[in-house]
Order: sequence, then structure tokens, then C-alpha cells
Amino acid sequence: MIWNRDSIQHAYFKERRATPAIAGRLATALCWVVATTTGFGQQLLFEANGDTAFSGFGSVVAPAGDVDADGYPDLLVGIPYEPKGSIVPGNVRVFSGKDGTRLYSKYGSIDGEWFGVAVAGGFDMNGDGYADFLVGAPNAPFGSGLRALLYSGQDRSILWSADGDDSQDGFGYSVGNCGDINQDGAIDWVVGAPGALNNGVRVGSFRIFSGLDGSVLYTVYGSETNSSFGNPVAGAGDVDADGSDDVIAGSPYSSILRPQGGRALVYSGQAGGLILDKMGDVKDQLFLGWSVSAVGDLDLDGFDDILVGSLQYDADDCPSSEGFAWAFSGQTGAALYQYQGDAADDVFGISVHGCGDVNRDGWPDFIIGAPQTSNTGSLGGCGGGPGYARLYSGRTGIALYTFTGISSNDNFGISVSDAGDVDLDGFPDVSVGATLATGGSGTFGSIYVFGGNDLFLNASLRAPTSGDRLTLSTREGPTGNLVALFMVDVNGTPTSTLLGYGSFDSGLGFDVSGTVPPGFSSYVFTFKSFAIGASGKIIDSAPEVVAIQ
Repeated sequence: MIWNRDSIQHAYFKERRATPAIAGRLATALCWVVATTTGFGQQLLFEANGDTAFSGFGSVVAPAGDVDADGYPDLLVGIPYEPKGSIVPGNVRVFSGKDGTRLYSKYGSIDGEWFGVAVAGGFDMNGDGYADFLVGAPNAPFGSGLRALLYSGQDRSILWSADGDDSQDGFGYSVGNCGDINQDGAIDWVVGAPGALNNGVRVGSFRIFSGLDGSVLYTVYGSETNSSFGNPVAGAGDVDADGSDDVIAGSPYSSILRPQGGRALVYSGQAGGLILDKMGDVKDQLFLGWSVSAVGDLDLDGFDDILVGSLQYDADDCPSSEGFAWAFSGQTGAALYQYQGDAADDVFGISVHGCGDVNRDGWPDFIIGAPQTSNTGSLGGCGGGPGYARLYSGRTGIALYTFTGISSNDNFGISVSDAGDVDLDGFPDVSVGATLATGGSGTFGSIYVFGGNDLFLNASLRAPTSGDRLTLSTREGPTGNLVALFMVDVNGTPTSTLLGYGSFDSGLGFDVSGTVPPGFSSYVFTFKSFAIGASGKIIDSAPEVVAIQ
């Protein structure tokens, strides 16, 4: 079937400004202090691990809204191959945004139904103050009425369910929160059916349901046979600026312009009419529309924009599967930003997601995953790296931070999402899944939640050795404003060493580079950047813990 697949006070900062002579000596010192960690940088808020090997834990992650009504947004994790007793129905787990503890699990009831292959949250259909959540189970038997289900966040009872139109339509393989489509005050949802029939042809579809009563608002069908239209689907924001939220659907196997070039289409929330159509028309660009997401208004023109990911080549075509992702203008369809994976086999763009304004600069930001799959990985590719997920500035398009997995074959980045502001510090946070991570006692998979911040300090390599050229990059402060890089810890001993200072360039960046000399193997350093923010106050980055190999 096509659809399988930490702060220094102002006085201290002022005292530590370097004279030019000191700055010169500090520059010399940089050749040995620059390094990075083999673990996670930036700020890991919490980690959660799966219970069963190869269950798909981490393959699906989404913001849940406040499921337990404690004032903190929570997180949904789909585990479509999780066993229960003698059957393998799949599972959906809800984690507390407050402390990362497991709130509860909700299992499917039918063997092989892929319960949790798609999840979405943020609804409150029954108005009880607890966020409800939507689950897809596309392999549940047709006629069961249980291939897409909305659960109460309060008591986990089924508030709504639906079945699709036939046994082969894949109804529930993708689900999404699409905002208030019909402006009745309730959040509506979308369910994709990539094998749906229209006039006897399997062209795929998506269906919009009312958040008020669960009734069908309308159905949109694809136009090509076996193009996987409707997988994925997502809310698009208000792309046409008409006051109503819209919907985006991927059609990754579309062959209108080239064989399996892919396609991403945005439809009006009001009437379901097509308002934006992006086709894969570049040589060797396959599977455009493999991942789609709303991102907000990146260019501040009043029209919401969209994110689209493409695997570029089949995941099995190892020589060139770097992957691509784009941010497209909702108004014109032009590419605002375009990105390519770092190397062959990255499958960069397999996951994309808008994540809100993570550094509070007034622009929405976004994150893109590249799991670097291995021969034993779930995608069947031929990479072998741990994988990465890259956070980008919506203001400039530059990379703010690259999160990486810890071990080879983690599949880190297979899923990415916004997480809401789980620590209530005023910064939206992000989540990343890794289906083969060994955070538990085996390849049980993990999900990680990282914090937003004013500044992002990022090292260019994660495991440098003697002779490596390394750069510590600080992003993104106001152009011309003062910024300084400090070493704050060496092998567990606190220190306060100014390594470099200057001002942010026109690209809102400040870089310090050096070469790692011999003799520092196993040294662990912690770095932080401090800057004058737009308001004139001191702002800082999260710590960047680093280890020379």
C-alpha cells in the first residue's frame, strides 16, 4: 500500500570586558578550548523512553495541549507497533509537560491496527477544560468505526470516532489540528485517507470534521492515482488571509511534472478550494510533500506561510538522499527559504514543523529533521549516523541550533514538533523523536524536549579530536550589539574565562573559531554566550557542554 511507509550580572559582565591586548591573547587560547559534547547541547528539559524494542516510540510526536488541566502543555507520543499481551495494537502515551512524567497510555484494541501512527492534540470538544486528543488507527478493520478516534483528556473516553469509506482507503493514516475552519469557536480536525476512492479510482482524500459536534464539513479528493494524497495532512494557518484557517495536504508520489516528483497543496478552510499548489519540478527532487506544516507568517506580509519537506530520491537510493525542505510564501508560493541535508543519506526534510517564536524576536521559527537512517533503521536507508534536527530562525532563515542524536543509528529527527511552552518561561519549546535510541534498556526509542532561549550557542562539531577546526557560533542578537563568549566550567570545576567578544554582524551572528591541539583528550568544557539584547538588558544562551575526544 502506498501509505505504508544558565546568568552573569551586568556588573560582572562589564568588569570582564577585554582590552585589545587581552583579546589577542584570548584569541590564541581559542585554539584549544573550542570543542563540543557527545551528548545534548542547548537545554534538554526532559527525555522519555519507550518500553519495547522496535515499537516505533518516537516516530510520532505532537503537542497535546493541557490534557491534565494543570496549566502546563503536555505531549503526545504515538507508538504504532507497541504490543499489549499477545497482540500488537499500538499505543498512544501522554507525557506531562511540567516534569516529563507519564500521565497515561491509551492502547488500541485490535491486533495490527497501527493505533497511534498519527496523533494530534489541542482540542476540547466537550468543553470540560481538559485538552482532548485525536488518534489514527488506519489498519483497524473497516466497519469497526475505530480508524480515527477523539479521546477525552479527562477520562480517556471516546468522544468521537469514524471509519472512512472502504477497507483500503487508509483512513486515519494522517490526522491534524486544522484550527477553527468554519469560525464557530471550536477547533476542527482533519483526517487523511491516502487510498480513498473517487469514482472508482484510488486518488486519496482528506476530510474535515467539526470540532463542535464531529460532523463532516467537507471532503477533498486528490487528482492522481496512487499519489498518497492526504498523507500527510496538517493545518496550514491562514494562508489566503481571509480570516479562516486553511489546510495543507501532501501528495508525495505525485508524478504530474516528473515521476514521483511529489506535490503539496493548500486548500481554503472556508470552502475547500485549492489556493496554492507546489509541485516537485526540479531534477532529482523526489517526494516533495513527504512532510508538511504550518509555520506562521515568516515574511510578515499578512499571509501565513508553509513548510514542505522532500526526501529527494527514494530512501533506498543511498548515493544522493540528502533531502530538501522549503518555506514557501503563502501569498505568492515563492520559496522564502530553501535547505538541503548535509550529506548523502540524511533524508533531511522527512519531518518539518513550525515551532512558534522560540527566541522571542517577533518571528515564528521552525525545525527540520534528518534521521540519517541505517540499514537496520525503519526507513531502510544506508546512512548510520545518529541523526539531527535543525532549528531555524524565521527572521533570517539561519540555523539557530543543530540538535544531534547520541549514538549511531538513533534515527534522531525522524519526528519533530513544537512542544508548547512546557516550562512556562515564555519561550516555546521543541520536541524531537528517535525511534532507535537506547535511552531505555534497548532500542526502545526516545523523545526529547528542548527549551527555547534568547540566544543559541552552537558548536560546529559534536565529537572533535586533535586537529579539528571548530567554531562556536552565537545566534541571533541585534546587529551591532555587544556579545561575549565565556568558558564557565572545565571538567566540573566552575570558572569564568572570557574567550572572545565583539558585536553581532549583519547576519545576527558572532563566531569564534580555533583548532583543537593535542593533549586535551577527555577534557569537558562548558561554554555560554552573553549579549546586550534589543531592550538593553543582558541575555544569555543555554550552556553548551563540550568534550574533546
